[in-house]
Amino acid sequence: MPREITDREAILASLRNLELTSELFLEVNGKLKNAGDLEVIVDGRDYANGKRVGPYVRLLGYDGGEVIMRQGEWGGNTFYLSVNGVLDVYITESETEQRKISRLLPDTCFGEMAGRPELSETQL
Repeated sequence: MPREITDREAILASLRNLELTSELFLEVNGKLKNAGDLEVIVDGRDYANGKRVGPYVRLLGYDGGEVIMRQGEWGGNTFYLSVNGVLDVYITESETEQRKISRLLPDTCFGEMAGRPELSETQL
């Protein structure tokens, strides 16, 4: 069962260390160039009209051997970034047999974006 890590500094450190999101931390004249975007992504923002947007990121911790997603399960628009650790990807060959087809390294994107493609099982 994944554990949600809610410590803001841990979330920011994870995003800062990923190549895909490191641009959010560019500084201009000693200030974060994308501070507003980062706020919405990490904390969310309430607007005067009562509308709330974000947050768009959650930091989850998994134990070794734990399944993150399974082949064929509907996950909506779930998009993951591997922060650390190595993820193994398996496909189901039969009811009792799985075959490892890939290994995802840290800083890798994976998941499901719209539609319902056949997913492989991904686990630590």
